[in-house]
Amino acid sequence: MYLELSIDTSTRFASIAISSNGEIQNQLSWRSKRNHSIELMPAIRELFGRNSTSVTELDAVFVTRGPGSFSAIRVGMSTAKAIASGANIPIVGVSTLLLEAYPFIGLREKVIGLVPAGKGRVYAGTFRSDGSQDSDYRLLRLQEEPLQADSDSLFCGESVVDLVSEGYLEETSLTLNVPAPTRLPSVLASIGYVKLHEGKYENVETLEPIYVYSAQIDSAERNRLSKRSN
Repeated sequence: MYLELSIDTSTRFASIAISSNGEIQNQLSWRSKRNHSIELMPAIRELFGRNSTSVTELDAVFVTRGPGSFSAIRVGMSTAKAIASGANIPIVGVSTLLLEAYPFIGLREKVIGLVPAGKGRVYAGTFRSDGSQDSDYRLLRLQEEPLQADSDSLFCGESVVDLVSEGYLEETSLTLNVPAPTRLPSVLASIGYVKLHEGKYENVETLEPIYVYSAQIDSAERNRLSKRSN
């Protein structure tokens, strides 16, 4: 029997979970009031206590890689990497956009996961009905690059509620307008377990967040983000 720890700090909505063979045993979800660097480790200790589990019993760690909030993702990934390295167990990275879209893949020809990027922008990832990624992830400035909807597309993810209220998306049967948190720990555990047993785990030393740049991003911002990642 495998025992896994899942960590998602992609945005202000965070979650952690203990699973066995990809099936949830215990979980915690919260909206960050201060920052994930203060809240994450106490939450993990609480989760271990609830599950009567210790780090030494873990067989793998699953963690979201973004895109999302830069600093929040770094907290989750650095914590996951430290646990995996210290316990000498595999680590599996999962795209935040895939995590948003995964429960709905197959409902339409294309499922588009949307995650907030701040400053009137969203991260977007499109997945085909067979689960494959349709194109590169995008960072969209909504006033300049409106979302394109058609009858074969389904929009989902944390950004949808705000995009509907702000008029960037219409509330239709093709828009899953549900309140956050929209990413489920059970889905992360399921994806991570499948990837683990397919041998698709990561090198803990080289695993990095997923960075997505807009086609219109200015060079100053690109340089700033690049320096922060070093």
